[in-house]
Amino acid sequence: IRPRRALIAVGGLANVPRVYDTGDGVLGYEERKHTDWVTSVAFSPDGVLLASGDRNGGLVVWESDTGREFY
Repeated sequence: IRPRRALIAVGGLANVPRVYDTGDGVLGYEERKHTDWVTSVAFSPDGVLLASGDRNGGLVVWESDTGREFY
């Protein structure tokens, strides 16, 4: 869950991290960069970035507001 914000990020078997609005449950965005199961997601302490990691060792950092790839 993003600090001080109303977003939650989830991974899973679909290779796609998804970010939802906690207020109404609507899907905000999903990203299709990973090649294997997304096993971890975490927001930065300030909530600006979101990191997602997959079972192959891939790591992608996203802008949490827009879903654009950051690094």
